[in-house]
Amino acid sequence: MTTLPVDIHLMISEYITTCEDLKTLCLTSKEHNASAIPKLYKRIHIRLWVREELDRFVASMTAGAHENFRYTRTLIIEDVRLPAEPHVPSAVAWISEDDSMEQCTPEERDDCLYSLIKHLPDGALRRFSFVSTRPIPEQAAKHLAEHQTSISDYRVPTEWNETQEHLQLPSISSGRALSLRITVDDGQTWPDLEIASGNARPKSMVKELRLLHVSAWNLFRPLSSLYNLSQLTHLSLLGSYGTAFLEAFEEAFVRGQIDVQLPLQHIAVEYQDSEQVDILEYDASLVRIYRACKTVKSLHVWWESNVPEERPERILKLLKNSAGALELLSLSHWGRSETLRHEEFDEICNACPGVRQLAIEIAENVLGPIIEGGCYRDFLASIKKLRELRFIHLRLPYSHHIGKDEHGQWSLDILVAQMKQFANRLFGELHVAGCCPLLEGLVIGHMVEVRPGIGSWSVPIPQCCFIREMENNGKDWRVSVAVPVSRAMLRKSLPYTNILDLDMAMDCVEPWHCWAGHAIA
Repeated sequence: MTTLPVDIHLMISEYITTCEDLKTLCLTSKEHNASAIPKLYKRIHIRLWVREELDRFVASMTAGAHENFRYTRTLIIEDVRLPAEPHVPSAVAWISEDDSMEQCTPEERDDCLYSLIKHLPDGALRRFSFVSTRPIPEQAAKHLAEHQTSISDYRVPTEWNETQEHLQLPSISSGRALSLRITVDDGQTWPDLEIASGNARPKSMVKELRLLHVSAWNLFRPLSSLYNLSQLTHLSLLGSYGTAFLEAFEEAFVRGQIDVQLPLQHIAVEYQDSEQVDILEYDASLVRIYRACKTVKSLHVWWESNVPEERPERILKLLKNSAGALELLSLSHWGRSETLRHEEFDEICNACPGVRQLAIEIAENVLGPIIEGGCYRDFLASIKKLRELRFIHLRLPYSHHIGKDEHGQWSLDILVAQMKQFANRLFGELHVAGCCPLLEGLVIGHMVEVRPGIGSWSVPIPQCCFIREMENNGKDWRVSVAVPVSRAMLRKSLPYTNILDLDMAMDCVEPWHCWAGHAIA
């Protein structure tokens, strides 16, 4: 390769994208170094909780690496460890499972974070994520607000406790997307939340608002005073009190108005705590909002259901009759009753042929290749109707039968092998039938930590990610196979994966993990 002309070298370097390959490329020649450095520093993802990574960062700063921060547009700060990925051995290097690893103190992590962001040129960042169970340090937040005024996608956790007079919400002057995880201390009386702000200022033109695991019910008024919510194109209300925000939004912008047209294109709502929430009331609000939108391209609905009557009948009926424009559809439920029958799912697939991303909660018996007498064939027949399908997320919260050996003992290795077996069969049969030719990815399970010693009867299903590839089988035939990949590789490789941001907070999944999966995407 060293004998090739420089222009050919540069052309080849355009196809190199992984960090390790880019680092190697930097050492080959000055020309390659000049072309690789901007790509290498465009996205920085640092795990502050890893001692080795923190030391490596300090060494690189000493060596002058901060001079390349002018190329950085995305900064993702991982402040605590995320769940491991047992189906990808190579992912151990990405997320360590060693809980005994020497952890960095919060003070060390704060110093590293501030040292990093203060060396960024003013206005360099377009996206910032602080993946943590604690709020972003005040010094870092203040510096970002003053110097990184071009951030358009801001993803941070925040909280309120009894020592605060007001809830501190970020104001991003140029932001289009705001993702917040807002919590109120357990046992506290929820305050009449207000924005802590000084002089009056114009409302921020946020287009995308995501409230994840919101445990405060009265957020609409303070948020609407800071952000122009009537101009939202994305609204995600994922958490305990999102339905209260939904009703307030509908009352402010839809109810009583004639021929109103909202610019909303993406709606996500979760009906949680069904004993305290009137599903029928909020279902009606959601339908009115849906009908007031010019074009809804994505919809996520999750509901708790312990009796058949507790389900969002109106929105399900609407999906069966007028959902042709949907490109992303996510439907999930939780409870003792079977709330989404095969016939109902089949009708929805008929009504939404243009869906590109599908997330659906399945019963364990859908995994027909694993369990005798399953409903796999019915499920396969329904998704064959989705001719534009690119990505599937099958939500299966718990394992009762799969993943067990002949003695009934649960094994993670057996579970992973069975998940790959299912993925291979699904990809293969769709390929043979000539259906879903654009399908590229499949995810089964949730972002959940599976630890030794867990009960053998009911075990959470860890997230297993697969990419579809074509191989020759030795007989001049092309076959479709499932390749296990990490979450990070899946989201870097495929363009249609944002449905994973909507992975709901089941009782087997930490709500924080759901938010963290969205924040690192």
